[in-house]
Amino acid sequence: MLRFAILITLFATCALPTLAQDADRISKMLTESTAAFKGNNYFLGVGKVQQACGMMRANPSAAPDCNYVDVAASCLDAVKQNITTLQAKGDTKGVAQRVQALQPLLQSLMEWDRNNPRWHYEKGNLFCAESMAYNNVGFTMQAVMEYKQALRIDNGGAYRENCQRQLEICQKAVAQGWDNARAWDRAHPVHYSAPSINSPTVYKQSCPLCGHTHGYNEACWH
Repeated sequence: MLRFAILITLFATCALPTLAQDADRISKMLTESTAAFKGNNYFLGVGKVQQACGMMRANPSAAPDCNYVDVAASCLDAVKQNITTLQAKGDTKGVAQRVQALQPLLQSLMEWDRNNPRWHYEKGNLFCAESMAYNNVGFTMQAVMEYKQALRIDNGGAYRENCQRQLEICQKAVAQGWDNARAWDRAHPVHYSAPSINSPTVYKQSCPLCGHTHGYNEACWH
């Protein structure tokens, strides 16, 4: 998070001369985001950065020497580094939480910087991390779509080679997933029975990949 903290300090330095109300609000949001990250509240931390960057975009005079895309990207990089650390520790819950916290910020980056393939590439990588955390290939299918979108933007730009490599890996994983699903169906034929009126309601959903009904964070093909 060091680089991100440096950017926040830079913002505070360059925003003070403006004496603008928006500058004060932005500075406060970034300070609150730093406190949230220190408290491991990544949803709040990333959300504050997203809000602050949105205000920088709406009112460039509030931070004339700061680029909202750079600030958002720095936050993204810092959280990604933390995700890598948690993956090494096997903390799948922490990985999933941080991935979900980053999704809205990445969506904003794709809207703010539409012709940059990096953001679709990064979102594809997050879906892959989420797929590993939940052991659910459904997220890998979403990663495939993001990598394809990145490649459609000026042929992927500087990310073309990495996107193509990741796309091929994910497509193979999805194909294997369908093979696993079909094998599961063959080994477990469906038996229909009337539901009990006394049975409690369980909120589950039909998985688009394995075709079975299970909880959102449950693995496919039990």
